[in-house]
Order: sequence, then structure tokens, then C-alpha cells
Amino acid sequence: LYRGNDPYYHYRSTNFVIENYPFTMPFDPWTGFDVGNRVGQFGTIFDQMVATAALVVGLGSPSQETVVLTTLFAAPVFATLCAIPMYYIGKRLGGRFGGIVSVMFVALAPDSLLAQSLAGTPDHQVAEALFLGLSVLGLMIALRAAERELPAYELLVEREFGLLRRTLGWSLIAGVAFGAYLWVWPPAVWLYG
Repeated sequence: LYRGNDPYYHYRSTNFVIENYPFTMPFDPWTGFDVGNRVGQFGTIFDQMVATAALVVGLGSPSQETVVLTTLFAAPVFATLCAIPMYYIGKRLGGRFGGIVSVMFVALAPDSLLAQSLAGTPDHQVAEALFLGLSVLGLMIALRAAERELPAYELLVEREFGLLRRTLGWSLIAGVAFGAYLWVWPPAVWLYG
């Protein structure tokens, strides 16, 4: 059913999350065989989201067939959701036409996103693309809000938060999106650095 090594890892990790919800697997005896290895950058929110979907579909007690089907179709679902931030990023840069072109480019380009989002390849790369898009969109909106409101340090000192509401709100949303992106793939800090 699965293509490659990583899908089997994520299947095991998803099963661990289901059995110990919401905690992820801290140590994997099969990674770095024969001594095992600390999980580190793997076993992140991706496995938690897939496990949550399996728990919802399985009504709190999913069968192994439900877990397998959920992991099989996780990547295509994440890839489909990538269209949402891409549309709004394209729309902010080139109007409605730019948004449609962005979504068409993501949907039709024969690139690694397409290869990683096939059914049977449950891996975190597609979730990385989704959360990268969400964090870039949040950052774009936060910068636009700051450009409109022109926040000043004095407003923070005087505690005039009403004048900074949009800037602070969108900055918080951008920060949460970036945090989720880091939770999917911790080395992403290098990309933003």
C-alpha cells in the first residue's frame, strides 16, 4: 500500500498517537537500528493531525483499516488544501486572475508536490507546503496591516492597543501559522532565518 520507507514510519507514529493521544512518539527503536534514536524532527503535528482524523472517522476507536485508509489519503487532502493559501497569495499579488493562475500552477505543475501527494505516500512534505503557504499568507497580511496602520512604539508604551488591533491580530495569526509550520518540520527555521 505504501510507497517508500517514510510512510511506514508515519503509520507507526500515527498508531502511537492514537494509543497515547495527543502525545507523539519520543523514541523510535526502529530508527537508527539496532539502538534506536530520539525522534527529533519527525513525529510532529502531521502525525497528530492524521491520528485526529482517524479518531474522528473511527468515532474514537479506529480500526487498523481506518488508520491505514486515513494515512493513505492524508497527503492528497493536504495537497488539496494547499490551493487555499495559494489562491489568496496569488490574489494579493495579481488580483483574482493571479489567484486562479496560482492554484492552476500548483494543481497542474509536474513537480515534487505532485509526486509527494499521491495516495499511499503519507509524509510530512505536503503538510510542509500547506503550512508554509499559510505562514507566508499570514505574514503578507500582517505586513499589509502594519503598512496601513503605521504602528509606532509609542502606541505600545501608552498601551493604545485599540489602534494596533489589526496589526497585532494579524501578526499573531502569522506567528501561529509559522509556529505550526515549525511544528510540522522544525528545520524550517533555516528557511525563515
